[in-house]
Amino acid sequence: GAPPHHVSGLGLRGVLWPLSATLLAQVLASWANLTVPVFAVRFAADVGVPAAWIGLYVSVTYCAAMTSGVMGSPFIIRYGAVRVLQVCLVLCALSLALLTTTSLAVTVLCAIILGLARALGDPAAIAAAAEAVARQAQGTPPPATDAAEGDDDDQGDED
Repeated sequence: GAPPHHVSGLGLRGVLWPLSATLLAQVLASWANLTVPVFAVRFAADVGVPAAWIGLYVSVTYCAAMTSGVMGSPFIIRYGAVRVLQVCLVLCALSLALLTTTSLAVTVLCAIILGLARALGDPAAIAAAAEAVARQAQGTPPPATDAAEGDDDDQGDED
């Protein structure tokens, strides 16, 4: 057979869809991560702290990210890359929603949630894209498209 890195039979759609979806997820998580620093002056005034404290917010976010980045692989293995990526995006949205309060304690909690979600999102997105591309290269349809493709087994599975 072909070596594992050989994907000449892989269609453009088979590569672009998973890469586009995971890239979009990473972009959304990055935007969520940059929201507070971008609006720091206004946000700090609403919370009642000096704008210079935004560095503390970023520090808390990245400390949480370092922690979840180290511990994230078991979650991806246990629950699957796509599911972990979905949870990360929900946590990013939850964090941004909670930031509408003007509580300093909630802001710190949001920094922790966002850091945890952001750091798990990158390896989950990479694993999800790799799984999708590997499935396409092997000719195995993703679970969500099994019913849509029907029972035409003309591809000649070699399993």
